[in-house]
Amino acid sequence: MPQTCCRALAVPSDIETSLENKGSTPQDTPVERVASKEKEWTGPNQYREERRLNRAIVEAPDAEYVLATIIEALNKPHWGKPRKIPLSPLNCATGLHRIAKRMDEASMWKSEKLTFARRQEMKAFLRAAVKAFPECSAQGLANIAWALSKIGSSALFEEEMDHLADAALDKLSEFNAQNLANTAGAFASMLHAAPALFDAIAQRAVEVAGSFRPLELVQILWAFACLNHPLDPLFDSLDVQLVENPDAAAATFRGFSQQQLASMAWSCAVLQQQERPWFISLWKCVNSRATTWTSEADRKPKGVQHMCQLYQANLALKLECADLALTTEKELEIMLEEAWEKEKAANKLSSGDHREVDRLLVSTTGRAWVSEYEGAPYSLDLALVDARVAIEIDGPTHFSRNTGILLGHTVLKRRLLRSAGWTVFPIPFQEWEELRGEQERALFLRTLLEGSI
Repeated sequence: MPQTCCRALAVPSDIETSLENKGSTPQDTPVERVASKEKEWTGPNQYREERRLNRAIVEAPDAEYVLATIIEALNKPHWGKPRKIPLSPLNCATGLHRIAKRMDEASMWKSEKLTFARRQEMKAFLRAAVKAFPECSAQGLANIAWALSKIGSSALFEEEMDHLADAALDKLSEFNAQNLANTAGAFASMLHAAPALFDAIAQRAVEVAGSFRPLELVQILWAFACLNHPLDPLFDSLDVQLVENPDAAAATFRGFSQQQLASMAWSCAVLQQQERPWFISLWKCVNSRATTWTSEADRKPKGVQHMCQLYQANLALKLECADLALTTEKELEIMLEEAWEKEKAANKLSSGDHREVDRLLVSTTGRAWVSEYEGAPYSLDLALVDARVAIEIDGPTHFSRNTGILLGHTVLKRRLLRSAGWTVFPIPFQEWEELRGEQERALFLRTLLEGSI
């Protein structure tokens, strides 16, 4: 089933590989290379020490060298009295940012990044960095959030992100539009819910609403939609801006690309904001550019991904907001349907749980269920077509990793299927895995479907 809707901001491909140790002999290790080139810091001035270290971090040519520079600093005795934290907030933010940046420059695979992040040296650095979080600037915290999302994706740094959320909450009045967008985007790309922080971001976003650049607005809308967190205060502000200056409506979305328009339309659909003046203006802009979606650039993978988002937004309008009479250009609608069907066909996967549920359903209900049914608005794991009943097996990608709440793409799918007349019974993977033996699982299915078929 298409999962593109929760990945509007590019996420590295999950290519399994291993990170080879670099430098097989002691004299070739990064730490010793740094030690041979860096002169001993002189004088007790911690400000000078901080700046010297920061320059060394920035100039480090790769992630290995950045980490080695930091570890050497951590192990070096400090002049005067011991500091509360071994690295300054600036050094911590710069170090994490540079590691992530150098990884991207080297085109490291996700598995390589995770291997790097699990090293003892990296863990030592993170322990020091967490102590510095409360003293970091707004820009520093936003940079750290971005870096952790790039290095650990949704697999690591759960505890660190909780600490970061607390620190950001205390400093949120200092966050500008870019800081808000980058921080919210980082939490969303890691599938890490932070309700208190996102409530505060929603309020702060209103205060800086006029300063959002196109990419920043796209990112913050996507982040809230991905984690299915309300963003009503910002939408209220966007509506007010539009209503107060109706003559500027046509120019409101002029600086946005087609892919950005699609991402915002999908975000509005997830958050159920289609009846707002701002969304109506957005949809009119989408239609005004209908012919440009047929360009070659928008048929590339990323373009197809965003067309799938636009398809879902259009479907939400049809099924949930028909009274708005917001039509879609026929040529554009045909192209969106083609992209959607292609994406559905490319993402047909059956897990072990899926096959077991399929087998047990036949023996439990005595009915023939269709696996990976594609006759509904979305692909369905298992469907009893004549009764319009479906079972969906929800794996980890349907939930936030730390709170277990449903993510936006799953919430939208459930809503639209219900509007299309389907009754959907979800089976969360956690519940299924806790059941022991066929008899217990068959009883679970029988109870789940009781009275529905």
